[in-house]
Formats: sequence, structure tokens, C-alpha cells
Amino acid sequence: MLNHHIFGLKPWGFNLVNVLFHAGVSVLVFFLAARLPAASSPGTSEPSPAGGRALELFTVPFIAALFFAVHPIHTEAVAWVAGLPDLSFSFFFLLSFLLYVRSTEGKKLHKGRYALSVAFFFLSSLSKEPALTLPIVLILYDFVGQRDKSGHPFHF
Repeated sequence: MLNHHIFGLKPWGFNLVNVLFHAGVSVLVFFLAARLPAASSPGTSEPSPAGGRALELFTVPFIAALFFAVHPIHTEAVAWVAGLPDLSFSFFFLLSFLLYVRSTEGKKLHKGRYALSVAFFFLSSLSKEPALTLPIVLILYDFVGQRDKSGHPFHF
């Protein structure tokens, strides 16, 4: 309804919103991939040698986000005007997941980020029903994170 209020019946406005949502999802894929434990390999904290600065751009998270952004499977959701629920669901789902990850970093919970994570989960669930899988994803993320820290499969 907001799309129609702003752009009327002009199709370029609907396509613009879809492209912006897809760009946002691609950026969120980059930030989430950069936060995953597998993306940080040993030795990456050391400064790169002279001339290696240009190669730092082509990290695993950047390549993953680039492949996600240009993969042809997303053509229908981005080009189709009625593909907005898929894009908005993905955007709010990934944003909620990223805010949850950021809120649980460190020794104490960051309540503001956690509240935003819950709010974006709500928006994601209003967009599409598969958003209701986010709590399962968060439980698995926490379980794998505990396993990585302790070295044992179960850590209580």
C-alpha cells in the first residue's frame, strides 16, 4: 500500500523498491557472512603485505554476497512486481538475525539491538510465513557457537 501511495500505478516505482530490497539483502548477506566463524580464518588479523590491499576486497564474505546479488535465481523476485513479499521477508529476516548476532556479542546482552531484532522478526513474519523459522535458526546458531567455543558438542 505504501508503494502505491508513493508511486501510484507507475511500474518503475515498484521495480525500484524491489531492486533496493534486493540490494539490501545482498549487503546483509555480506555482513552475516563476515560474522560467521568460518569466514574468519587464522592469520587474517595480521596486516597484509604492501600491494595486497586490493586483494582484501575479494574476501569470502564479499564473494558470497556478490554471487548472491547476481545469481539468476533471484531474477523473478526482483523483476516481478509481486515479488515484494519474498524480498521484504528476506530483508527483515536477515536483519533480525544480524541484530541478534550483534546483540549477543560480548559478555552481556545488548538490549537495544535485541529489541530491534524482535521488531524486525515481527515485520518479517508479516511479510511471509517462513519467517517463523527464525527462532529455530537462532537456536542452531547458539548451539553451534557454544560448540565452537568449547570444542565439545554439548556445552552447558
